[in-house]
Amino acid sequence: MAQDHCEKGSTHTGPKRILPNDFSKCKLVVTLLSGSLPPDHKIICDKEIETTIGNAENEVTDQIEVTLMTMTEGELKQITVDTSSPCKSTAATNNEGFVEKTNSDSDTIIGVKLVSFQREKNIWDLAPHERHARAQHLKERGVELFKMGRYEMAFRKFSRALKYSILVGKEPPKDIHAD
Repeated sequence: MAQDHCEKGSTHTGPKRILPNDFSKCKLVVTLLSGSLPPDHKIICDKEIETTIGNAENEVTDQIEVTLMTMTEGELKQITVDTSSPCKSTAATNNEGFVEKTNSDSDTIIGVKLVSFQREKNIWDLAPHERHARAQHLKERGVELFKMGRYEMAFRKFSRALKYSILVGKEPPKDIHAD
């Protein structure tokens, strides 16, 4: 997945940027800039939509979620997605540090604008029952995806569920401070 900054966000900038995290509720606009998406990728374009990070159903929405977790409110980014192969994308960085698109015939370029978001608690700030609930949700999503034949996406959900499960009975480290 290649990302090009198109427009910087106007809020939450500086050394302590506040970004969406796991389970944040985001309002965004997705625009198909070039190429096409597979028919089974249900993505609503050119309208403001709401999503919760962690609910991706396919490789493209997963890449959108990963990108959202690096954005500030009002920021616009381009994502270059290789739709010929799941979870595959290409990018090259030039000597000035800018990402250059390395388009192939199967590349699709989408624009993602993060309109607003409601940040959720960090994993270490959750009570054990909240961690358990998140783990259970991710496991159930993984089972649904597995039954649909989306094995790689199911594996990702199971992996994240395991992360929350491992931490269910753990106390947060004393040197970690909430953002």
